Amino acid sequence: MNVSSSTWAKGVATTAMLFVIAYWLCDGSFLSKQFPLVYGNKPYSGSMLQGILNRGTIYLIAVWLSVAVMSIIPKREIRWLSFLGKNTLSIFVFHRIIKCVCVNTGLFDLPVVSDPVLAPLFLTGVAVLVTLVCLLPVLRKPLDAFMRLKWSWLFGKDEKEKPASA
Repeated sequence: MNVSSSTWAKGVATTAMLFVIAYWLCDGSFLSKQFPLVYGNKPYSGSMLQGILNRGTIYLIAVWLSVAVMSIIPKREIRWLSFLGKNTLSIFVFHRIIKCVCVNTGLFDLPVVSDPVLAPLFLTGVAVLVTLVCLLPVLRKPLDAFMRLKWSWLFGKDEKEKPASA
């Protein structure tokens, strides 16, 4: 059974997204409280057990939302989604740098980020903009070229390339 295409998963997807939206509307500071847990670059508050439970909960929600997103993605090819899928490495590598710039310039301290209605719209716009910046050819092409390099000179030849010994 393909979990992401089952009726059950679509129900979970709808429930998950409605839950997150409702929670976000009730607690506008929800996102800013989760940054340290998601990125793991801040110490736990409270006891270690409480920290582990909090982070575990965030990871479970992340898995839940991932299944939710996978269940609503159409099975046919969508050109722009395929383009994003083929170019995720540059997004993965460069979004952290951009995120650090945003944090250090105070972008996430703006009042709009705490607004329960405007924050999702604003942050979605920022996420789309960051994605587009990470896809710029000036960032993407050098990384693609670097990844296409043959690394056998550094790590030695693969066993398949060595001549068989008699």
